[in-house]
Amino acid sequence: MKFKKSALTFLGLTTLFIHQSSYAISNDELKAIIECKSNTDHYQELTEDYEKTLSQLGWKRNDDPEHPLLYIYHHTKALDVFGQPTQEIALAGQAIAAVYRNKDYKPFAQKFAISQQPDFVNIQIFRGEKLVRTEPATPDRFTFYNKLVLSELTGKSPMSILGCSYEADKAEAEALFNDE
Repeated sequence: MKFKKSALTFLGLTTLFIHQSSYAISNDELKAIIECKSNTDHYQELTEDYEKTLSQLGWKRNDDPEHPLLYIYHHTKALDVFGQPTQEIALAGQAIAAVYRNKDYKPFAQKFAISQQPDFVNIQIFRGEKLVRTEPATPDRFTFYNKLVLSELTGKSPMSILGCSYEADKAEAEALFNDE
Protein backbone atom coordinates (compact mmCIF):
# COMPACT_ATOMS: atom_id res chain seq x y z
CA MET A 1 0.00 0.00 0.00
CA LYS A 2 2.82 2.41 0.88
CA PHE A 3 4.49 1.63 -2.49
CA LYS A 4 1.23 2.37 -4.32
CA LYS A 5 0.88 5.70 -2.49
CA SER A 6 4.51 6.59 -3.27
CA ALA A 7 4.04 5.64 -6.91
CA LEU A 8 0.90 7.79 -7.15
CA THR A 9 2.71 10.69 -5.47
CA PHE A 10 5.61 10.35 -7.90
CA LEU A 11 3.20 10.21 -10.82
CA GLY A 12 1.43 13.36 -9.57
CA LEU A 13 4.70 15.24 -9.20
CA THR A 14 5.85 14.06 -12.61
CA THR A 15 2.62 15.33 -14.12
CA LEU A 16 3.03 18.61 -12.26
CA PHE A 17 6.59 19.26 -13.35
CA ILE A 18 6.69 17.63 -16.77
CA HIS A 19 3.40 18.75 -18.23
CA GLN A 20 3.27 17.60 -21.84
CA SER A 21 0.89 19.17 -24.32
CA SER A 22 0.75 20.37 -27.87
CA TYR A 23 0.06 23.92 -26.72
CA ALA A 24 2.38 26.41 -28.44
CA ILE A 25 3.32 29.62 -26.68
CA SER A 26 3.00 32.79 -28.76
CA ASN A 27 4.03 36.34 -27.86
CA ASP A 28 0.34 37.05 -27.18
CA GLU A 29 0.19 34.15 -24.73
CA LEU A 30 3.51 35.27 -23.20
CA LYS A 31 1.91 38.67 -22.60
CA ALA A 32 -1.12 37.00 -20.99
CA ILE A 33 1.16 34.90 -18.75
CA ILE A 34 3.08 38.02 -17.63
CA GLU A 35 -0.17 39.95 -16.99
CA CYS A 36 -1.72 37.13 -14.89
CA LYS A 37 -4.41 36.64 -17.54
CA SER A 38 -3.38 33.08 -18.28
CA ASN A 39 -3.21 30.01 -16.07
CA THR A 40 -0.64 27.84 -14.35
CA ASP A 41 -0.71 25.20 -17.10
CA HIS A 42 0.42 27.77 -19.69
CA TYR A 43 3.05 29.17 -17.31
CA GLN A 44 4.41 25.65 -16.76
CA GLU A 45 4.40 25.03 -20.50
CA LEU A 46 6.51 28.16 -20.95
CA THR A 47 8.96 27.36 -18.17
CA GLU A 48 9.31 23.68 -19.08
CA ASP A 49 12.00 24.69 -21.58
CA TYR A 50 12.01 28.48 -21.29
CA GLU A 51 15.35 28.95 -23.08
CA LYS A 52 14.05 27.20 -26.19
CA THR A 53 10.54 28.67 -26.02
CA LEU A 54 11.69 32.25 -25.55
CA SER A 55 14.35 31.84 -28.26
CA GLN A 56 11.70 30.61 -30.70
CA LEU A 57 9.72 33.78 -29.95
CA GLY A 58 12.75 35.98 -30.69
CA TRP A 59 13.84 36.66 -27.09
CA LYS A 60 17.59 36.57 -26.41
CA ARG A 61 19.14 36.09 -22.98
CA ASN A 62 20.84 39.29 -21.84
CA ASP A 63 21.43 39.14 -18.08
CA ASP A 64 22.29 42.24 -16.11
CA PRO A 65 25.25 41.72 -13.72
CA GLU A 66 23.69 44.33 -11.43
CA HIS A 67 20.71 41.96 -10.88
CA PRO A 68 22.10 38.40 -10.86
CA LEU A 69 18.90 36.77 -9.56
CA LEU A 70 16.98 37.70 -12.71
CA TYR A 71 17.15 35.88 -16.02
CA ILE A 72 16.64 38.81 -18.38
CA TYR A 73 15.62 38.44 -22.03
CA HIS A 74 15.68 41.13 -24.71
CA HIS A 75 13.67 41.38 -27.94
CA THR A 76 14.26 43.68 -30.90
CA LYS A 77 10.55 44.54 -30.99
CA ALA A 78 8.64 46.00 -28.07
CA LEU A 79 5.93 43.93 -26.40
CA ASP A 80 3.03 45.93 -24.96
CA VAL A 81 2.55 44.58 -21.43
CA PHE A 82 0.30 46.26 -18.85
CA GLY A 83 -0.25 49.06 -21.37
CA GLN A 84 3.47 49.90 -21.52
CA PRO A 85 5.97 48.86 -24.19
CA THR A 86 9.03 46.88 -23.12
CA GLN A 87 11.77 45.04 -24.92
CA GLU A 88 12.81 43.10 -21.82
CA ILE A 89 11.27 40.44 -19.66
CA ALA A 90 12.67 38.65 -16.62
CA LEU A 91 12.24 35.28 -14.97
CA ALA A 92 12.85 34.97 -11.25
CA GLY A 93 11.74 32.19 -8.95
CA GLN A 94 8.12 31.37 -9.77
CA ALA A 95 7.50 34.63 -11.61
CA ILE A 96 7.81 36.16 -15.05
CA ALA A 97 7.74 39.92 -15.41
CA ALA A 98 8.05 42.84 -17.79
CA VAL A 99 11.15 44.95 -17.19
CA TYR A 100 10.78 48.72 -17.23
CA ARG A 101 14.19 50.41 -17.00
CA ASN A 102 14.39 53.80 -15.33
CA LYS A 103 10.64 53.82 -14.61
CA ASP A 104 9.23 54.55 -11.21
CA TYR A 105 7.23 51.73 -9.64
CA LYS A 106 4.67 54.09 -8.02
CA PRO A 107 2.35 54.53 -11.04
CA PHE A 108 2.20 50.73 -11.41
CA ALA A 109 1.50 50.26 -7.69
CA GLN A 110 -1.30 52.81 -7.85
CA LYS A 111 -2.82 51.56 -11.13
CA PHE A 112 -2.94 47.92 -9.96
CA ALA A 113 -3.53 48.61 -6.22
CA ILE A 114 -0.38 46.76 -5.17
CA SER A 115 0.81 47.60 -1.68
CA GLN A 116 4.15 47.02 -0.01
CA GLN A 117 4.62 43.52 1.41
CA PRO A 118 4.78 43.64 5.22
CA ASP A 119 8.22 41.97 5.25
CA PHE A 120 9.63 44.88 3.23
CA VAL A 121 8.05 47.84 5.06
CA ASN A 122 11.29 48.88 6.78
CA ILE A 123 13.46 48.43 3.69
CA GLN A 124 14.21 51.26 1.26
CA ILE A 125 12.93 49.38 -1.80
CA PHE A 126 9.42 48.42 -2.87
CA ARG A 127 8.23 44.81 -3.09
CA GLY A 128 4.52 44.17 -3.43
CA GLU A 129 2.06 41.57 -4.60
CA LYS A 130 -1.67 41.23 -5.13
CA LEU A 131 -3.61 37.97 -5.42
CA VAL A 132 -5.36 37.82 -8.79
CA ARG A 133 -6.68 34.28 -8.88
CA THR A 134 -6.63 30.99 -7.01
CA GLU A 135 -6.52 27.87 -9.14
CA PRO A 136 -7.93 24.99 -7.07
CA ALA A 137 -6.02 21.76 -6.61
CA THR A 138 -6.68 18.95 -9.04
CA PRO A 139 -5.77 15.28 -8.76
CA ASP A 140 -2.58 16.15 -10.68
CA ARG A 141 -1.37 19.26 -8.89
CA PHE A 142 -1.52 21.59 -5.90
CA THR A 143 -3.58 24.73 -5.50
CA PHE A 144 -1.84 27.61 -7.27
CA TYR A 145 -1.99 31.31 -6.44
CA ASN A 146 -1.53 33.72 -9.34
CA LYS A 147 -0.26 37.03 -8.02
CA LEU A 148 0.66 40.33 -9.61
CA VAL A 149 4.15 41.11 -8.37
CA LEU A 150 5.89 44.48 -8.49
CA SER A 151 9.47 45.18 -7.47
CA GLU A 152 11.68 48.21 -7.48
CA LEU A 153 15.33 47.46 -8.25
CA THR A 154 17.90 50.15 -7.60
CA GLY A 155 21.60 50.64 -8.22
CA LYS A 156 23.49 51.36 -11.43
CA SER A 157 20.74 49.69 -13.44
CA PRO A 158 17.42 50.80 -11.86
CA MET A 159 14.20 49.20 -13.01
CA SER A 160 10.70 48.30 -12.05
CA ILE A 161 9.56 44.78 -12.79
CA LEU A 162 5.87 43.96 -12.97
CA GLY A 163 4.52 40.53 -13.72
CA CYS A 164 2.90 37.42 -12.38
CA SER A 165 3.97 34.71 -9.97
CA TYR A 166 2.46 31.25 -10.11
CA GLU A 167 2.94 29.87 -6.60
CA ALA A 168 1.97 26.43 -5.36
CA ASP A 169 0.20 26.25 -2.01
CA LYS A 170 3.02 25.78 0.51
CA ALA A 171 0.95 23.83 3.04
CA GLU A 172 -0.17 21.33 0.38
CA ALA A 173 3.41 20.87 -0.84
CA GLU A 174 4.75 20.43 2.69
CA ALA A 175 1.99 17.96 3.52
CA LEU A 176 2.87 15.90 0.46
CA PHE A 177 6.53 15.74 1.35
CA ASN A 178 5.89 15.14 5.07
CA ASP A 179 3.40 12.36 4.33
CA GLU A 180 6.03 9.71 3.65
